Amino acid sequence: MNQFKESKLQIFQKILDSVEDEKYKEWLKRNLGTFICRPNTQKRAYLDALNKEFDKTSSMPLFKKGEIYFADLSPDKSSKIRPVLIYQNNNLNLAVKLNLYHNVTVIPLTSRLLGGDYRVKIEKRDNLVKTSEIVCNAIGIVSADRILFKKGVATSLTKREEKEVREKLSLLFGWE
Repeated sequence: MNQFKESKLQIFQKILDSVEDEKYKEWLKRNLGTFICRPNTQKRAYLDALNKEFDKTSSMPLFKKGEIYFADLSPDKSSKIRPVLIYQNNNLNLAVKLNLYHNVTVIPLTSRLLGGDYRVKIEKRDNLVKTSEIVCNAIGIVSADRILFKKGVATSLTKREEKEVREKLSLLFGWE
C-alpha cells in the first residue's frame, strides 16, 4: 500500500476512534472508500494539509442539509460571494467537520429572479438580504474551504421550500 493511502487510513482510524455514535461509526466504516479514495485533483491539497498538520475544518460548525451559507464560488477566489444551499446528507456534513471529507454538494442562489421549472423562490429573511431563487439546475460540488462558515447561516429552508427543491430536482433528473 502506498504512503498516501496508509496515512489516510491512519487518520481515518484516529477519527473513527473518536466518534461515540455507534450508528454513525458503522456508516463511516461502510463508506471508507469515500474518505480514502480522493480524486487526483484533491490529492495535492490533502497531502499539503497532512504535511502542515493543518486542519481547516477544526473551527467549522456542524452544518446541515437545508441551510444556506455564503460561499466564494469563483475559480480564482476573486470574491464572487453568493449564497448556496447545502444539499448533501448530514452524515457527509459531519464527515466534513471531522476532516474526513472535503467536498460539499451545494445549489447556488441568485438574486436575478427569472422563475422557471428549476428555480425555487426564497424571500429575504434572517441574514439573506435579498429575495433570491435557488437555481436547482446548477447543482455542484465545492471544496469545504470555499464556504464562508464564519459568516454564519444565512437562513434555512422551510418544510415547504425543502419539498419544492426536491420536486424541482426530481423534474431535473427525470425522477417523476
